[in-house]
Amino acid sequence: MSEFKQYIHHLSLLLTLLVIVFGFNFALNIMSMPPFHSVEVKVATLSPAGKSGGYAIPASCPSYEHTPGECSPPPPPPPPPATPTFEATTGTINEGGSATLSWSCVDSSSSSGVNFSTGGATSGSVEVTPSDTTTYTVICSNGGESSLTVTVLHPDLSISANPNLVRFRTSSTITWSATSVNSCLVSENNPDFTDSWSGASGTQTTSPITGETTYTLSCETDAGAVSESVKVKIIPIFQEF
Repeated sequence: MSEFKQYIHHLSLLLTLLVIVFGFNFALNIMSMPPFHSVEVKVATLSPAGKSGGYAIPASCPSYEHTPGECSPPPPPPPPPATPTFEATTGTINEGGSATLSWSCVDSSSSSGVNFSTGGATSGSVEVTPSDTTTYTVICSNGGESSLTVTVLHPDLSISANPNLVRFRTSSTITWSATSVNSCLVSENNPDFTDSWSGASGTQTTSPITGETTYTLSCETDAGAVSESVKVKIIPIFQEF
């Protein structure tokens, strides 16, 4: 009986030793294996095989692709369309003035304009006369577009003569005013004298008038010169024969 117990004891030791060795080798194998990749499973309306109610099993990157390129990074977005060249001869005009718009599209077969017409041409120029500040846009068929703004100034000038009909070698009173301007000058065109006054507003007495005389109010704005005029005439002298 004692021999049988010894046999059982030795067998138990052997089995224990085998379990330890096997477990150690298994652990080494697990540690040396490459990392596992997860696989996501979800119910899909349509399976890859095309049958309703199937399962879609997308591949987990970077391996296990179901279709070539499935795990590849998305392609970069396409470059933005080329911007057209769009210019104006001036960005600021006085009321009643004009500006010329010029455009040129890239890789395009046609174009259109906002607040002006390109006639469909991919390049060209056109004159515009806006009554108020306006933003213009050219849109090319490649998707590119460009905008610019033409600012319209509204200077207000006024000049008067009292009286505007005088006797020979008598004077008149000139009154003037201007708004939305930078500077002003009043001048006349009579060669017999020189009257000249500056300022955005004022009242002055003329030199004795010897003939029909034009007084001009000339002002400067950010868009250039503007002017208004008034004439002083001589009362005719009738002689008896």
